[in-house]
Order: sequence, then C-alpha cells, then structure tokens
Amino acid sequence: LHRRPGCGTVTGAHTSNGPSSDQLIDVIVVGAGQAGLAVAWHLAQRRLRFVVLEAADQLGSSWRGRWDSLRLFSPAQYDALPGMAFPAPEDTYPGKEAVADFLRDYATRFDLPVQLRKQVTALSRTGDEFEVRTDDDVFRAQQVIVATGPFQNPFTPEAGHGFDGSVTQVHSADYRSPQSLPPGPVLVVGGGNSGLQIAHELAATRPVDVSVGEKVPMLPQRLLGRDLFWWLT
Repeated sequence: LHRRPGCGTVTGAHTSNGPSSDQLIDVIVVGAGQAGLAVAWHLAQRRLRFVVLEAADQLGSSWRGRWDSLRLFSPAQYDALPGMAFPAPEDTYPGKEAVADFLRDYATRFDLPVQLRKQVTALSRTGDEFEVRTDDDVFRAQQVIVATGPFQNPFTPEAGHGFDGSVTQVHSADYRSPQSLPPGPVLVVGGGNSGLQIAHELAATRPVDVSVGEKVPMLPQRLLGRDLFWWLT
C-alpha cells in the first residue's frame, strides 16, 4: 500500500503519522467530526499538506456520549460524506454508534491525517501564518479551518437554578434513557431535535410536556410515503 506523504491512518485511540508540529503546512483543521472530516477529504483531493486535530481519544466520541436511543432524523441515503455513502439501507435512521463507526471508518478509508488527544488551547496569527497550540504541541499553517461545531458547552437557563432539590434536572448532554430518571411527569425545555426525540421517548411511559420560547412549525417525518428530506431535495 502507498500513501500520500504526510498522511496517516487513525486506528483506535492512536494518533496518526501526520505532519510534525515543526512544519509549516497548508491547512490545520480543528475538529474531526463530520464537518472536519469532509473538509479533510477535499484537502486530500487537492494534495495539500494538512492535519486534523481532535481533542477526543477516538473518532465519533461526541456521538457515542449521547443518549442511548439517539438516531439521525435524516435517512441513511442523505447521511453520506464526500466519497463514501453511509453503510445502511435507504430510509433507515442510523443510531449514534453507527454514526461514530462511520466517522472512524471514513478517516481510515481515505487515510486522513487525524491526530487524536490534541485539544486546541489557542489560535493566533503572526504575519501570514497561523499558530495553533495544543497542550503539548504548536502547529503552524497558512490557513486554519475551525470545525468544532457550535454546541460544545451544555447550557442551563438561569431560571433552572431556583428549583427545590426534590426536582430532578438533567441536561440532554447527560440524559441516557428513561430508566435514568425517577418516575413521574417530565418537562422538556427546548423543541429542537434533541428535545423532541427525548420527549418522544419519554412519552411512552409517562406524561411529558415540551416548553418552547415560541411556536415552531411542525412537519411530519414522512409525507405520502416519502421522507421529508426527499421532498426538500
């Protein structure tokens, strides 16, 4: 097997053999989720010198850490990344473990230079170069792409801090299953994908209310035998 100079395959929790930190490279990608890996694929197609820095010790870690029953709300045929279809039948909705495995297999298949356990602590610019610092390295590049996603820190509204201690409060980041909650009715605050999926799961065994700041339009997942994404695309 041959590989492009500067690339390396991710295996388990080990880092790749990508560019060393003392090299000036073309691009640094921060974050190895679906956005970061898709960008990496395009950079590899252009044979640029780059590295992908990932804070976690394995690819797909943010997916594996979510609630047990989490599934994508888009069918498998719409869940591909550049150059690789999602390995699941059409009109099925992959679970979190399948998504995490897909990200791992994607990086391996295309020999993307992902370095794990590289949490970025600082980003600065000096002249025409960018400097990216991790706990133990400094990387330099002509361009930086931040692909960490917008929801890194769980947020609890101030109003949630004044309840009696007898009221159990769990953020969606810490929720795992209905069995992890005590018996009784539940108020889910937030009507996004996470809130509605969790509310739907809980409604099978207890009364559930959903609180939203304003009324949002609700569309059926399937219409006239087709998934909503088929109609939108």
